Amino acid sequence: MSQLDTNQNVVSQQFGKKWIDCVAFFTQVLTEEQIYTYGYQFLHDISEWTSSAIFVLQDHEYICKSEIGMISEIKQHTATEKLKQWPVLQGRVLYHPYINFLSPDFCQKNKVVISIPMIVKDELKAFIVVASDDENQHFPWSEEEMESLKDLMNMSLTMATERSKLKHSQEELNQQIFSMTMAAQCSRMIMAETNLEQLYRLCIDVVREITTSRATAFGLYDPGEQKMKVKGFLSLDHKACHACSFSVQTEKISGDQRIFHIDHDRAMLEKIFSNPEKLKDLDAVYLFLLADENLLGFLTIGEAASGKQYDARTLEQIESITKGIYIAIQNALHIATIQDQKEEIASQLEAIKKFNRMMKNVNSCNNLEELVEITLQTLTFGFNVKQSIFVLGTQQQHQLYQYGYPEESIIHMKDLFWNRDVNEFYFLQGENASEDFVHASDGKEHNGLIIAPIKTDELAVEISPIGYLVITGLPGAVDEKMLLIIQTFANTIAPICKHLHEKNMNQHLKMDNQAVIFQDKIQEYFFQKDNPLPPLRVFYKRWRKKPFEAPRHPLLLEYQESFYFDQLIIVIERVPDTVFSASFDGSFVPDSWENVADTLQNID
Repeated sequence: MSQLDTNQNVVSQQFGKKWIDCVAFFTQVLTEEQIYTYGYQFLHDISEWTSSAIFVLQDHEYICKSEIGMISEIKQHTATEKLKQWPVLQGRVLYHPYINFLSPDFCQKNKVVISIPMIVKDELKAFIVVASDDENQHFPWSEEEMESLKDLMNMSLTMATERSKLKHSQEELNQQIFSMTMAAQCSRMIMAETNLEQLYRLCIDVVREITTSRATAFGLYDPGEQKMKVKGFLSLDHKACHACSFSVQTEKISGDQRIFHIDHDRAMLEKIFSNPEKLKDLDAVYLFLLADENLLGFLTIGEAASGKQYDARTLEQIESITKGIYIAIQNALHIATIQDQKEEIASQLEAIKKFNRMMKNVNSCNNLEELVEITLQTLTFGFNVKQSIFVLGTQQQHQLYQYGYPEESIIHMKDLFWNRDVNEFYFLQGENASEDFVHASDGKEHNGLIIAPIKTDELAVEISPIGYLVITGLPGAVDEKMLLIIQTFANTIAPICKHLHEKNMNQHLKMDNQAVIFQDKIQEYFFQKDNPLPPLRVFYKRWRKKPFEAPRHPLLLEYQESFYFDQLIIVIERVPDTVFSASFDGSFVPDSWENVADTLQNID
């Protein structure tokens, strides 16, 4: 074997060992940073270079990351379009003087003799330059061996890049899963809340927890006033919210955009709000609209407490939560409406029950005085009426019954009360509203007036109502329901009132007839005085029957010639000792009708 063959065998053995070392190194699980640092240093040592440097792409420039045995005069190289074409057009290791992708000035000042591209999928991630003062310096690697080594290193770099992308994708996926899970949990928690006030606070707390916003606000649209009203505001700087409402241009929202930057999207906000500059009072940076086709509300976040800018993922997460908030607000509003309707129905049912109880009490009345008393008491205890008057009759002849006024009060109805349309229901609110209609010397300022005519449907018979319910002391604000109940109550008691009034008149007529009959009998006796008749004796007893009831005393049933009028029971005795005198208060023997009348009038 010749000396040349021996040397070639030695070189082959050395290359084989170095190649095995290179394969062992670059087939490890390395990161990009490790390849740029330790991989470059390993390549420098195993290639027996004297001086070299590695330039890595950073922000559109290749920056010298590390250098061994040389001090680069130019430590960066612009990522020119020509340099970007290196992996596509050639992609090989270049040797002096054919290094035509790097700038000549860069190669000359850094004395570049070899340039090695580090490529990942047609993208030049970095490159290594080998420097030497001797342009013809011999290196241990042949061009083919250098190409193989470059391919091995680039394969390792590609794997590291793919692993990095995969890891980044996994982290993003995990972050998205976490964000979606949190958004779902937050939305579930938000949609479980049905109380509007608590929902406002919960939305602010959830959004602030996710974004660490220094100022968070929640607003709800009021279609009646066409304004967006702030329902909740929380600031880490303990600022107060001075902007309570924002005028809205339109409640119809077009397009899909629901996230607005307060400054960058000012033109869009001006189409929605009349005064978008006032949003700055909320320290807002972003505004999230709660809207489908129609506007419902908004949510604003301020700067993050960390001072960092909000990334797209955070904004998307908040947008996802706002969709849940939109549904929750809609549900809460519907539930609130249903609850109001339920309370209204319950209130109406209670009013009907109360009205039925009132009518049951009224229907049990036996006389007009009892009806008046129960009516006025019902207004007081059933509706918290402070002062009321029951007017019975007409302007020429009427009676007044009052409740809630001092006993010494002088009350009468003024001319305007009688000169108005007496068949109309009147309601006036405000202080001294009754002073033009009612005179009351109680010295109080009455806060309103209700006049409810008591009338039946017999309009052809009734020229004017039977009477009136007059309320001067109202229980604060009066709603339409209470007015309707009072009006219905007045109309309902009208037939009962009319019946009892007619019954009362009939009883008075009957009492008057009793007096006439008694007078006729006495006068008839004295007309026959010339005849031999026994002396006539008149017995009397003081007794007061119940109002508007027929007199039903036992003495009136026991004696045939018995009479009742002027709260006296009177019995005529024609035969002596036929009347039991102990049952009476007294008796007398008259000598004329005038004597009878005078005696009866003077009985105490």
